Parts: sequence; structure tokens; C-alpha cells
Amino acid sequence: MAKSLQDRKAKLEAELAKINEEEKLQEASRHALIGAVVEKSMKGNVELQKTIHELLETNLKNKADREMFGLTPLPSNRGRPKSEN
Repeated sequence: MAKSLQDRKAKLEAELAKINEEEKLQEASRHALIGAVVEKSMKGNVELQKTIHELLETNLKNKADREMFGLTPLPSNRGRPKSEN
């Protein structure tokens, strides 16, 4: 009986892993589609370009991500205490 419970548990865990993977793929697809629509909409729309640039400037923290969009690097906080807000 214990073996059948272990088998059922393993099967359910495998199904859950498959569902999680499908959700990740759907999310990646949604992100790609949103990006494509925004990028297409930006062509010729200076105001939208400025808005998107401001959003990228504000939200991208990773150095490689910022470089991808031609943004200036963020100042380093090394050796300085974190400011309290």
C-alpha cells in the first residue's frame, strides 16, 4: 500500500511540474507578445517612446539589462551604507 501511495504522489508531482512548466511558457509568450506590440506601437510615437524609456530607466536595475537598452549604469552603492527611507 505504501508503494502505491508513493507512486501516486510521484505521478501527481510530475503532473504539477508539467503544469508549472506550461504556465512559465505561457507567461514568456505573453511577455514576448506585449513587448512586440509595445515596440511596434513606439514607431513614430515620440511620446510613447519617452514613456517607455522612463519606465525602463526607472525599473531596470540589472547592469546587463540596462546595457541592452542603452541606459546609463546605476551608481554603485559599494562601501556606502544603505539610505533609510
